[in-house]
Amino acid sequence: MTRLLFLPTPNTLLWLDVPIPPEAVLAAIERGEWIPPAPFEHIPIASLQAVCQGDVVTVTALPFDAQSAPRLGERQQQVLGLLVEGLTTRQIAHRLDCSTRTVAYHVAELKKRFGAASRAELIRKSAGFTPPPSTPDTVPAAPHRRPTHTSR
Repeated sequence: MTRLLFLPTPNTLLWLDVPIPPEAVLAAIERGEWIPPAPFEHIPIASLQAVCQGDVVTVTALPFDAQSAPRLGERQQQVLGLLVEGLTTRQIAHRLDCSTRTVAYHVAELKKRFGAASRAELIRKSAGFTPPPSTPDTVPAAPHRRPTHTSR
C-alpha cells in the first residue's frame, strides 16, 4: 500500500491510498501514465514532479510557465503538432512537402528543446505546450507536381 500525497495547487492537498508499491507509482508518474484525479485531470503530465520517501509518494504540479516554454519556429510547431497526432516521419514529410531528413532534423531539435530522449517522451513533455492545430490553414498542402522525366 502506498500513500500518495498530491499537491495540485499551493492550497490543495489530496491524500490517496494506492494498492501498489511506491516504486510502481513513481515509475508510472515518470512514464506519464498517471493521470491526476478529478477535478485536476487537466494538469499537464509534464508539469508533475514526484518524490518517493518510504511508502509515501509526494506529487507536485509545477505551474506551466509560458515564459519558460521553449520558443518554437512555425515549422517546429507544425512538426510537433503532427507528431502529437501520431504521424510517422514519412507521413509528416509528405504532409509538409519536405524531406524525411528535414523532419528528422526538426524532431531532433524538438527533443533537445524539451529535454526528451525519445519521441514518446517528447510528446509527453510537450503536453502542456499547445502548438497550433495542423489544419489546412496552418499546414500548407503539398503542391501538385508534374512527374519529372529523365533523359535516357
